[in-house]
Order: sequence, then C-alpha cells, then structure tokens
Amino acid sequence: VSTGFDLTNVTYDNKSYYFTLTGFMGGIEFKPDGTKLYVSDGSSTTNGIRQYNLSTAWDISTAVNYGTGHPQSIANHIRISDDGTQVYYLSQSNDYLYSDILSTPWDITTISYNAGTSKAKLLSISISGLTENSPQGFDFADNGSKLYMVGQSNQYIYEWSLSTPWDISTASIGSSDWHNISSQDSLPEELVVSADGTKILVSGNGNDKVFEYVMSTAFDIT
Repeated sequence: VSTGFDLTNVTYDNKSYYFTLTGFMGGIEFKPDGTKLYVSDGSSTTNGIRQYNLSTAWDISTAVNYGTGHPQSIANHIRISDDGTQVYYLSQSNDYLYSDILSTPWDITTISYNAGTSKAKLLSISISGLTENSPQGFDFADNGSKLYMVGQSNQYIYEWSLSTPWDISTASIGSSDWHNISSQDSLPEELVVSADGTKILVSGNGNDKVFEYVMSTAFDIT
C-alpha cells in the first residue's frame, strides 16, 4: 500500500505463508514494528494464539513459529494493546470479548488469565430496537479509549467509549453509535481502524472485498 489505509493504492506483492499448525484461522495481529505476527486458532482441538517471528519486518514469507499461548476460551478474533501487555480475543461461542495479560510484553507464551473486572465484555447488544448477536472483527483506538466491532446480524459497525482506556469493563455504547454497511457486504468479517482515527477498513465474506469508510471527525462513527 503506497499510501497508508488508501485502498486505491493496493498491489499484491506475491508473498504468503501457509499456517500448517492452525486448524481454523480466526484473526491476525502484528506488533507495531512488524517483527511479530499473531494468529488466533478457532478450532476446538488446536485452539490457541500462535506467535510467529518475522526476520524481515512485515514480510510474512519470513515468519517462523515461536510458540503458542492458550487463552481461557476459543479465540476467533484478536488484538493486542499498544504496549504489548494485554491481549484481547473474541469468543464467538458466547459473544464475549476477553482481556488477558502478557507478563512479558509481546510474548504470547506468557499469557495468563486476567481475574480483574476488565476480563470480559459481552458484545452482543440490544439497544434502540437494534439487536446484534453475531459480533465479528474488532479494533481499538490507538489510545484505548474507543472500541469498534463489526457485526453480521444487521451488518453494522458499532462504537463503544471506554472511560478507562483499555479496560473493556468500562465500555459503553450510545443510542446512535453505529453505522450500517449492509449495502456493501452481507457478511462482514474483520475490521481495523487507522491510527489517526479517520478511516475504518472492513473485509467482507459476502463480496470478498475490503471496504474503506471515512470518518470526517476522527474516531466518531456517527
């Protein structure tokens, strides 16, 4: 991508990696410097979050398996806090978003259960006549003050505000904090927010495309 988060500048560089150890690939995440790649496994038999080290930053063809961390529930989609100390994962078996601790930042093998109040947040919602019971991909604002999720029940992007950054137990959603994307794709799967909060990218399984949305006010889904 020659210009960040601009889908009109995307070209395929013909590099790939085959994740032979993963039974059901749920989601991916990178360390900000591109030297580590994390893959969630949604399989009930091989579930975990696998870490791969990249000898060349951002070049997935140089990935080498490092180790696996086992969360408390099957991880379908994942994100890691900017300081590498907390890993977040969505379990689609119960629609909960979980938060666990990495005692060594960015080392998935040091994952441990977070017994605090921030350990889980139910992402299925029923508000203002809108019901969402199929949460999919999610992402955070860079400072941890906002949480975004794309759902398949109604094909909406949702936005929560976190009164305490990165503490998902403090997340709340307003009566209009969402945006309908059903005209673009009927099966949205994954979501990422640009660092400056002006763009949201959503990948869809209905049309097999990535769609770009612009927020005229940064981090404001309305």
